[in-house]
This record gives sequence, C-alpha cells and structure tokens, in this order.
Amino acid sequence: YAEMSNQKQTPVVCGLSADAMVRLVRRDASASAEAVQQRLAELEAVLSDRARADYVELRSKVAQVLTQANAVQSPDSAGVFEYLLRRDLCQLEQRVTFEYAMGCVLSSVGHDDLRLVNPHASAPPSAIVDAAIGVALLSGRLCLAKRASAQCRALAARVAAVGSGV
Repeated sequence: YAEMSNQKQTPVVCGLSADAMVRLVRRDASASAEAVQQRLAELEAVLSDRARADYVELRSKVAQVLTQANAVQSPDSAGVFEYLLRRDLCQLEQRVTFEYAMGCVLSSVGHDDLRLVNPHASAPPSAIVDAAIGVALLSGRLCLAKRASAQCRALAARVAAVGSGV
C-alpha cells in the first residue's frame, strides 16, 4: 500500500516546476542555479528554526511528563508521607522514568502500571499517557524537520554541481 501511495505522489522542490528543473539541467539561461539555491537556503533556514524550537519544546514536555507522573497528592496525608519516605529517602519505591511512561503508552495495562508505580499521583494515568503521546508526536516532527533540512542541503549541493557544469 505504501509503495502504491508513494508512486501516486508528485514530488515538488520548493515550488520549482519540472520544467524549471529541466531547464536547469540543460543549462538554459532562463533557469538560475543561484535562485534555486537561494530558495533552498530559505527553506533550510525555516526548517532549522522549527527544529530548534521543537527541540526546546521537547525537552520541556519530557520534564512535564516526569513531573506529572512523579507528583504526589492524596487526601491520605499519612499514606503520602510514608510513600514519600519509602520513595525519596529509602529508595524502596521506583520513580516513573520517561522510558517507563512510553512503555505504558504501548502497554494494554499501562494505566494500571502507572497507578502501581505512583498510587498517589496527582494526575490521572490517562493524562500522563496523553502527555507522553504528545512528546512522541513532537519528536517525530523534530526528526522530519531535521531530515528535510539535511535534504535541502544535499539538493542545494547537487544543484550547485549541475549549475557549475560538474
């Protein structure tokens, strides 16, 4: 299905038509390699800025997931105090790591697992799982922006080679 779907797509390079690319390869004077490289540089700058912003947001979101998952709040103050003693001072209770939270996203009993690790969590397990899913989506967007930026650089190098007659 993916192969069939990909074959139906028409690749577009920064708004350049297939005709403009043909003129560039044939070294037609009406096609400027510098103009193409300029467009690619602009696109790469936009993608790089987006990737930097996503990276900062990603670090913040991971910290928020961990804070949510390890926060403690309960009307039973004696139980909370004992739990915190066991977890923080004696290290007899585990803390939720980001890897564990992502594992809970993939698990059919992830909500129950989160409740077992932190029975006094202030956020419901569904909120923690939803936040972890948001981080996964953001990391996917970050990877795509970095990949597209790298492909812009590679394409600009190829256009430069074609434009210079190499």
